[in-house]
Amino acid sequence: MNHMEYSHSQESPQSTVGEVVSLWNKSLGNHFPLEERLYRQQVLFPRQKSALFVARQTEPDAKMVGAALARISAAFADARQPVVGHVSFIVVDPDQRRQGIGTELLSLAESWCKRQGTQILRLGSDYPHFFPGVPVSIPPQESSLLGRAPFSEDVTTSEFFAKRGFRADWTEYDLIADLKTIDLGSSPHEVFAQTDYHFSLCSDELRPATLEFLSTSFPGRWYQEMVDGFENGLQNEDVALAVQNDSKKVVGFARIGSKTSSHLSPGLFWRGLLGPNSGALGPIGVDSSCRGKGLGLALLRASLSELKRRGVDLTVIDWTDLVGFYGKLGFRPWKAYRGMSKQV
Repeated sequence: MNHMEYSHSQESPQSTVGEVVSLWNKSLGNHFPLEERLYRQQVLFPRQKSALFVARQTEPDAKMVGAALARISAAFADARQPVVGHVSFIVVDPDQRRQGIGTELLSLAESWCKRQGTQILRLGSDYPHFFPGVPVSIPPQESSLLGRAPFSEDVTTSEFFAKRGFRADWTEYDLIADLKTIDLGSSPHEVFAQTDYHFSLCSDELRPATLEFLSTSFPGRWYQEMVDGFENGLQNEDVALAVQNDSKKVVGFARIGSKTSSHLSPGLFWRGLLGPNSGALGPIGVDSSCRGKGLGLALLRASLSELKRRGVDLTVIDWTDLVGFYGKLGFRPWKAYRGMSKQV
């Protein structure tokens, strides 16, 4: 291919939505099909300090051939900790790779983060995120339920970032299972069956108690996700709760989602691969004072039972390393992500 000339600049996320989504799907759509709805939900996000960098051909038509989104950690981050910057994504037109486009976009994103006072730069894991980290391959024996090969890592991906100073920190997974194959009882209430507690979907009446529980038990990201979710269309029916019978106190929660969800949770990000009846679960957690009673597993099974009641089959639990725990219910790795970061 003949070498072409490119220009790089910072552009408005609002005015480039269609171009970025089209470029993303040309580059990553086989494994991470991006809906414009999801892009708008995750990128056009209020109170978020971010910058979109774009590469375009200088001739003949200023076509977009690369894009990268840089962000600074959300406001709920601990002020006593180092300032963290994130590269949310870098996408390059497959026909224009190996021209230095990705390198220049990464450099622009890193320089912008430095100007914001960043001390640590991470790949993915931003708020709100597309990826927990860099997408990597999954061993063949852990392939998906979809009759196709799992996401296969381009060997140059990790090397690309490693050569630019990033080091690998951890590996997390998106897990998948077909609820049709799991015995989840006749109803979520039957499955839950906990003395002194009951299963409930959230309601307007329970929202204050839910947020109070999260602010105490899971302050930070999970709490903020629910606050922002409720403000941006998260439905009550997509929040499952464990509630104490006498006090009506919320002691556990699980976020769930299906095709009727108005706000896409991470397990539904790549639903284009999963069919019309796909579902999602996560995050999930119970108050520390209630652990060791089987409450967490009961809430998990009841939440999945509720999804199954809605007609959900393939279900994704996102961003977790608890492969063994969820594996007890038939979940197995579907996509894997490697955390990578560097000091700047």
